[in-house]
Amino acid sequence: MPSLADLDPETRAQVHRAAIAEIDLFQAGDDPRMIEDLAAAGREGCGEGDVGAWVSEAQEQMAEDLRRRQQELAAACGALGSLVRLMVRG
Repeated sequence: MPSLADLDPETRAQVHRAAIAEIDLFQAGDDPRMIEDLAAAGREGCGEGDVGAWVSEAQEQMAEDLRRRQQELAAACGALGSLVRLMVRG
């Protein structure tokens, strides 16, 4: 089975749209753990074949990206908080 990266751009875009639609359906858009759970359920689920595996792979990538962005945002907020404290004290 080819991986998601091996697909042509149009098929990959369709897979991403399907992954996002499923994430939206289960209201998991802001929770990387829920997205990973959806991906795992898809892999274990109803035997959707290659398409289901690609959707799960796309969701895993989205969860990883979301988790990384949340960590970056938390770090930026921490840095901003330190700056504000310095400005208030100074």
